[in-house]
Amino acid sequence: EKYTCKDPFYDDVYWPAIPRNLVQRFLRACAKHGIGVTLDIHTLPGGTSIGTFSGVWPRYARFWTHGDVPALDNNSQPDIGRNLVKDFIGWVESLAVEDPMAFKGVRAISPMNEP
Repeated sequence: EKYTCKDPFYDDVYWPAIPRNLVQRFLRACAKHGIGVTLDIHTLPGGTSIGTFSGVWPRYARFWTHGDVPALDNNSQPDIGRNLVKDFIGWVESLAVEDPMAFKGVRAISPMNEP
């Protein structure tokens, strides 16, 4: 798995990507000790807020104006944020069958922190 992914709106911004198998091991360890974890997607591609915590500072956040609307041409992906969250939730739900101990470690999902 890759450990970074390129922001689709800013050529010089890369986001950290935590390998799923590492997250699963962490969730299993938490579940073993009775700990529930909140999985937080802290921000989304393009940044969601003005500020250093959004990942694109000092640039303006582009998620709300460019990343969460249907594409107007064939050169870009529509609804980047919704697709990302949908895929993430689908993966977490799949753990219920594929890795029940890891799924037991999930307490909540925060699809966007500090919008």
